[in-house]
Amino acid sequence: MLSWTSCRTFVLQGLEFQLAELQGKTNYVHVVNSKEGGSIIRSPILDGANYDHWKARMVALLKSMDKKTWKPIIKGWDHHVVIDKEGKYTSTLKQEEEWSKEEYKLALCNSKASTALFNGVDKNMFILINT
Repeated sequence: MLSWTSCRTFVLQGLEFQLAELQGKTNYVHVVNSKEGGSIIRSPILDGANYDHWKARMVALLKSMDKKTWKPIIKGWDHHVVIDKEGKYTSTLKQEEEWSKEEYKLALCNSKASTALFNGVDKNMFILINT
């Protein structure tokens, strides 16, 4: 069983953080208090030396958001396209106003996954994966 060996809270530039030590390793948990009373746990930043740790935490974060948020990571995501009268896919991108509820949900899951990944990497890594 995992147990916290120490935990302390501090405020930095108006944001509340908890510095926690779990089995000898220091973990930073960013706590954001909202009017609704919720909090957000921020994933670690990939720095090139912590890939295994980062990957495990990122997988857990993405799967915890929504079970469909993991799908674009595994299968990829393509912008929705117009289907012609014969039922064939065209190369014309479908306007967002024309998306079905299911298409909108899939696009939203892709956006959630992208946001989590972009927030979990440093500036140099972001440039590599965003191009």
